[in-house]
Amino acid sequence: TDLTLHDIYPSDKDEVFISGSNSSTLDGILLKGSFNAMKTFVNSDVSNIGNIENNLVGELATVWLERNGTIYTGGNEIFWHKNSQWNYLNSLKNVERGFIKSIRGNAGNDIFLVGYRNTLLHFNGIDWKHVGIDFDPASPIILNKVEIKNNLAVAVGRYNRQAIIIILKR
Repeated sequence: TDLTLHDIYPSDKDEVFISGSNSSTLDGILLKGSFNAMKTFVNSDVSNIGNIENNLVGELATVWLERNGTIYTGGNEIFWHKNSQWNYLNSLKNVERGFIKSIRGNAGNDIFLVGYRNTLLHFNGIDWKHVGIDFDPASPIILNKVEIKNNLAVAVGRYNRQAIIIILKR
């Protein structure tokens, strides 16, 4: 691919998933592979609005694989894949947020999303809540990556030209 690769996540089956995109064209790609070969798992582009069976819509800046095998990916939108079918993450439809740069979780009922405009969201299995500093559509804060393990979540990014680290502990 000639798209920029952004994120990587391993499966329990000695495979990796790699997401990539081109922010100028709003195209994306999700690669799946192992040590021997890498192939396209799904493409995304803006011409596919309304039909996500074979292609997704927009950039794919992040990828996360839940323990039960559900794959999450996205940027402009978040999509999930299970049982050979793609769907929008509908629980995010009315949640105020910026572009998503990273998704990680402990399970499907414990997910964090981070991104532009100080987007820092947690899903508890019922609904999404902003955590840390409130979301602000004019905020210059960009959170690039989130990692979670057990009761600790850490998000990193930048505020103007300064590094920012947000540590959340239950």
